[in-house]
Amino acid sequence: MPRSFDNGFLNGAPLPGEAAFAPGARLSFAPSVGAAVPILTIPPAPVLTVTEDGAPLDPPVDLVPQVDTIVVDRTAAQFLLVWRASFAWEARLETATLTVH
Repeated sequence: MPRSFDNGFLNGAPLPGEAAFAPGARLSFAPSVGAAVPILTIPPAPVLTVTEDGAPLDPPVDLVPQVDTIVVDRTAAQFLLVWRASFAWEARLETATLTVH
């Protein structure tokens, strides 16, 4: 990260007292003047796999991504979701491959 990066924007979990953005949750955002209220339904999480030379690790790494940041681009009428999965680092992961399906 650049030296000017504000670590306050780097979350691996929801803020204290806040629920995670769960798949199926419907969120509405304050509209721009004269615009419709944007509504977003959180989609199912992508499936993540960790492999070594094409074979799944044994035991598998438990990776359950959750949305922790939503960026609203009102001009383009689009949402950008940042998914994060937290897990304990292990030496066997150094040469493993993470795939997003």
